[in-house]
Amino acid sequence: MSNFEHRIENFKKSVERLEEALAEYNTTKSTTVRDGAIHRFKLCTELAWKTTREYLAEQGFMELNSPKTVMREASSYKIIDDQDTWIQILNDRNLTFHVYDDKIADEIVKRVGTSHILALKQLLEYLTDK
Repeated sequence: MSNFEHRIENFKKSVERLEEALAEYNTTKSTTVRDGAIHRFKLCTELAWKTTREYLAEQGFMELNSPKTVMREASSYKIIDDQDTWIQILNDRNLTFHVYDDKIADEIVKRVGTSHILALKQLLEYLTDK
């Protein structure tokens, strides 16, 4: 298994686990489950941009070192559909490292459960087909 295939497999597992956490949160509304879902979102987002960076590197793009640069490049090559959603995903990921406010955490998990999970799944589908 190549490094890229290994990353894809880990990315796939992280998306599945994020979906599980979101489903449980939607059932329980527990802050503990919410916080776990946010943690899984962070891991999933890291794997998403790093797997995309590796894919782009295989296509000849070498100077892509930041998540936003990677996702902007992915947008320009139609790897992702909505650059604005991905910038919001990355901004939300960054917020989770510094947020201790329940209201903001609730807003983030709501976005994760709607637009963010869809974007992550679309990216996974694109990369899996390559």
